Amino acid sequence: MNMAPTQERSHGVPSRARAVIWWRWIAAVVTVIFLTVAFLLWGPIGFGSGPLTVYAPSGGQILGPRDQPWGLVVGLQAGTSRATIDQVTVVGGAGYSGPHVLSVLEAPIQDGQCGGTFPWEGPKKLLSDCAIGGLHRIAGVPLPGNNPGLNMIIKIGPPVGPSGCWTVTAIVVHYHVGIRHYMLTSTGQFAACKTAAESHRADLALGQPD
Repeated sequence: MNMAPTQERSHGVPSRARAVIWWRWIAAVVTVIFLTVAFLLWGPIGFGSGPLTVYAPSGGQILGPRDQPWGLVVGLQAGTSRATIDQVTVVGGAGYSGPHVLSVLEAPIQDGQCGGTFPWEGPKKLLSDCAIGGLHRIAGVPLPGNNPGLNMIIKIGPPVGPSGCWTVTAIVVHYHVGIRHYMLTSTGQFAACKTAAESHRADLALGQPD
């Protein structure tokens, strides 16, 4: 006596197909919940990198044997956007760690001020030597509008580890304009090392001309 194979069905849908449908519904619900939470925490995500421009450093610096903090000047432009910076991350690369960021400050651009890297000897020394009209924290404060640009003054710790160097291959800035949040990644190639020999090796690793 021949018996036809039995299939599990519910309302004409095989059990395996029902499982796929349920998982799709669960994934959709989880996605909606995640997007809702993200919207409540951070607001809507802006398209692209937004109106902010950041100029990552390039080149290099020989730091010398002394273990001391250094300053790194990074130019940025916000136009009239009134952007507010939330977080700044400095990324290393080519087998080297990024610099240990101690603080990030903001200074208006003025003629005759310092650029590049410099030994950190305190805000008063920086203000007097570099003709800076003011020095303020940058995170959480709207950038002034209608300006030719600003400088981020990044205070950095000395290199750690046997390489004697830190490198910068990108500066990542998280910021918002109103309720829209953006992430900007500005790339560059910069090596800061204690000795000329270490700097030469770092330049080769980064693919920079010697």
